[in-house]
Amino acid sequence: MAPKSTTGEPTKKRGKKPSVRTREEVRRWFSTNGRSISGWAKARGFSPSLTHAVLMGERKCLRGQSHEIAIALGLKENEEFDFDDGGPQL
Repeated sequence: MAPKSTTGEPTKKRGKKPSVRTREEVRRWFSTNGRSISGWAKARGFSPSLTHAVLMGERKCLRGQSHEIAIALGLKENEEFDFDDGGPQL
């Protein structure tokens, strides 16, 4: 069983590449842990309605707050790169 953080959410093991979760896995986590999606969003400064839209697959999460929500929920990896260093290799 994974250790829990102070917020009650599972913590990620260090040294391993974080795994990306599915929307269904995230919704199931909220349901089984009795947590409110809106409460989670408000506690992190996200729009509750946008958070619900992300979890329902109504947003592509390419940029802006929907992208940040997807990363915070574990739906996407945080692939940061430095534009001064040439950015991603395409």
